[in-house]
Amino acid sequence: MDAQYRGGGVQLNSMPCAACRKLHRRCNQDCVLAPYFPASQPEKFAQVHKVFGASNVIKMLLRSIVLIVAEFCRNTSIKFNEFTLLG
Repeated sequence: MDAQYRGGGVQLNSMPCAACRKLHRRCNQDCVLAPYFPASQPEKFAQVHKVFGASNVIKMLLRSIVLIVAEFCRNTSIKFNEFTLLG
């Protein structure tokens, strides 16, 4: 059965994403990889992991999220603070 997600990558069931399963980690609600590597597609993460490595994939995803939010804020009147976004 496929893992189902709510907005923001929050997992509704207990099945870990393909990335967390391959890396032998617990897939929590804040998993950055879950929306991109669902449990039903383990080969997708395996291929990306083989080329880039897990930590580089996570860094790339986080950077792209920051860039998307920064661009959105630039187009609106919202003040963007990268350090607040990253916690």
